[in-house]
Amino acid sequence: MDSTRVDRYLPEDFERRLARAWAATVWRHLFPTSSLSGFSASDPIRLLVHNLDFWMVTDVIQRELGTFSEVDKGVVAHPVYYTDGTLFEGTVRANPRMGGYVWCGEEEAADAVERTVEAADRHGRLRDTLDAVRSNRVEEDFSERWTHAREDFERKPYR
Repeated sequence: MDSTRVDRYLPEDFERRLARAWAATVWRHLFPTSSLSGFSASDPIRLLVHNLDFWMVTDVIQRELGTFSEVDKGVVAHPVYYTDGTLFEGTVRANPRMGGYVWCGEEEAADAVERTVEAADRHGRLRDTLDAVRSNRVEEDFSERWTHAREDFERKPYR
């Protein structure tokens, strides 16, 4: 398989389908009592859960891959420099790592989702965003379906 152009092996709507699958998975961790379908397509949190870049899933996977043992190819780890001599930040030339599973099965996948949510919440980034949206909700954020979040929203004006 030609691994340099992997996109040609994927369906055209792969990114959209992946974002939908991720949103459905992570939503349960953020709103265990309200379904994703209870919010409008323009709801800020719904848009956020579909944004794969925000979640840094690859960071969690790379951390896991960093635990795999190295294959001894005789390379002593050292920094990488551009041709003009400046340091290529965050890179190291080293021996390759052994292959293996990043996770296997539902239990390990659930643990990976937990670690991803924690990574997105570093320094309060996720929780602060969720709190800001929740405290500034408008009726257009909800779909016609009932949710606990909508009930809480509608309860506020009638207290």
